[in-house]
Amino acid sequence: MRKNSILIAFMLFVTYLQAQFKESIEANRPGNALNVFTVGKNIFQIETAIDYSNSDDSFSSNSFLRYGVTENIEINGGVIYDLSSSYKIFNIGAKYTIFEGDDILPSTAIQLSINVPNETFYEHVFSSVLFILNYPLTERLSYTLNFGASVDFGKTKIMVEGKEIEKILVTGLYVLNIVYKLTDKWNFFIEPYGRFNGNLRPSRTLSFNSGFSYLVNKNLQLDVLGGYGINSKDYNASLGVSWRL
Repeated sequence: MRKNSILIAFMLFVTYLQAQFKESIEANRPGNALNVFTVGKNIFQIETAIDYSNSDDSFSSNSFLRYGVTENIEINGGVIYDLSSSYKIFNIGAKYTIFEGDDILPSTAIQLSINVPNETFYEHVFSSVLFILNYPLTERLSYTLNFGASVDFGKTKIMVEGKEIEKILVTGLYVLNIVYKLTDKWNFFIEPYGRFNGNLRPSRTLSFNSGFSYLVNKNLQLDVLGGYGINSKDYNASLGVSWRL
């Protein structure tokens, strides 16, 4: 009887562990799209990279930290540190996975974020809300769609009918990340992304990222990407790693 009780307890413990840990790491990298799933209860995850942009010929470190409060809720935050001019960008947020998809409906989530103003770069408070959808089209092909808006509470000065006014700007955001699973380890992705706001010039932007990710093991992923801005004519590159603890 005691042996049976120990066996049952062991099976329940294994089931608990399986419930807490997804089969393999679910990272936001590579690309700009946020993953629809949270990291899982009591899981801490680091997603970091070295980025290059030719717009100002600069390198920066980009880190995103995630912690699972419950199976469906995570808190997260990011920091970008420019290695040449030493400015920092901070933001904090939370994600809630609303629905885990089925054969008909996509998985859905919502992400809320707010930046922390600093004297060097952002003097205004920005907040954003993103709706996240994910759906597997085939066994190897899937997409993740982010769409939403950011709000600049700093009352930016703009020209309206020849007059300068201050206005809180609401800018639409979108990212479509398409992933093809090459092997059990290698993924290829491409994503168009941009923003739209009639008060800005240009009023619409379009850029592309593309690259690869490599799953070293269930808790570690490496990635590389390159990107190009259609409006800006600028390009960027990134080399990253995601690690689940």
